[in-house]
Amino acid sequence: MSEGLASYFELGSEIDTYGFINSSGTVVIKAKYQAVGDFKEGFAAVMLDNKCGFINKTGVVKIPLKYEKAGNFGEGLVSVMISGKFGYIDTSGKLSIKAQYDQAGTFHDGLAPVQKNGKWGYINKTGKVIIPLSYESVYSFNDTYAAVKQSGKWGFIDKKGKSVIKPQYSEVRPFSEGLAAVKTNNLWGFIDTKGTIKIKPQYIDVHSNFSEGLAVVSKKAETASSYAGYIDKTGKEVLGFEIDEDGYENDGYMGTAFSNGLAVISDGGQGAFYIVKNPLKSQNNSKK
Repeated sequence: MSEGLASYFELGSEIDTYGFINSSGTVVIKAKYQAVGDFKEGFAAVMLDNKCGFINKTGVVKIPLKYEKAGNFGEGLVSVMISGKFGYIDTSGKLSIKAQYDQAGTFHDGLAPVQKNGKWGYINKTGKVIIPLSYESVYSFNDTYAAVKQSGKWGFIDKKGKSVIKPQYSEVRPFSEGLAAVKTNNLWGFIDTKGTIKIKPQYIDVHSNFSEGLAVVSKKAETASSYAGYIDKTGKEVLGFEIDEDGYENDGYMGTAFSNGLAVISDGGQGAFYIVKNPLKSQNNSKK
């Protein structure tokens, strides 16, 4: 669920098609696209006949489907592939930063990650390189910090390119709501912006960053390979983490991040999806 809409798919004889539903499950945009992205800043990337463009929340095509690939809008710009290279266009479809990069990410905090000749760095919204392309891999900035990989290890830098948490982790996720997932000794936990462990490493995977106070993680189970659910910022299991009598994940709970109090979860592989409310918001409302 993103900006009040979630993607859904319909099975086809040759290919599946994708569209969007609202928070009540009503189809808002019929499933007709090969692929779709999340709605960001009122736009969603869609693909038809192997070409990408952007629609608004009523399904109207606002930017023609003519690009080879497309990302998500961030701060008024979005990456698109033109003749094998990535550049950025604005909400009117005008090219703002020429197509010159091998890969390109989303703008956050005024900067976007870009790659050229196998190295990553960051540019600003005029296309100027602010942090040199010197990293093996990176994430977009979030909560003023960005995750970067050097010499095979991940750490975090600030917007000036200064290291704030030295490279030491085998894998990480970006900061969100003050916490970042980090992997050490094959298990995931969470640190704060000072690098202090706030939730000890104990999870086999992290499926969504913290959003509205909850994150989706999975852990090992005695009777199943794994099971998943939502935790709060103290590590308390809030939703999911149940196994049925046959030893399978209860409803899967391979959920999305919460947005506007709602998230979409799977049913554990049966092909159905459900919209759930954020239990933390329900608790807060009950206290008022």
